[in-house]
Amino acid sequence: MSTDDELESLLRDLAAQHDAVPEHVTAAAKASWELRDLDSRIATLVADSWRDQPAVATRDSLGTLRMLTFTSDGASIEVDVETDSITGTRRMRGFVTGADGDLVIERGRTRITVPLVDGQFDVEGLAPGPARLSVLDPTGGRIVTTWVSL
Repeated sequence: MSTDDELESLLRDLAAQHDAVPEHVTAAAKASWELRDLDSRIATLVADSWRDQPAVATRDSLGTLRMLTFTSDGASIEVDVETDSITGTRRMRGFVTGADGDLVIERGRTRITVPLVDGQFDVEGLAPGPARLSVLDPTGGRIVTTWVSL
């Protein structure tokens, strides 16, 4: 560990002890985060093959397949993310239940619209990096997944 790292660690410890963030500030920040998009329902990540089966992920040296499942009050989005071992790009395909319309993949300021055909979607050529998905529920409200790294 370098001297800079040790100094940074010491300063962090001192700040945590003598200038900790008050609990009411943390609670208010969390509450405001929950209200960031009142018209959307958040689909929570409930299964991730890289998180839930780490032994499988470490045995697969190419890391070519990741399975994700998001749920929100009667809707689910199941996603397989496959990494092309040559180009490093991602192919994302999956199945949506309890929602209608197109699937939208958000990548920062970029949005990619993918049609759902009988609830299924398939898109290729995605660069690695953070993404989230959204679909419309039957009432016209938006269902948005949490952000994940592809």
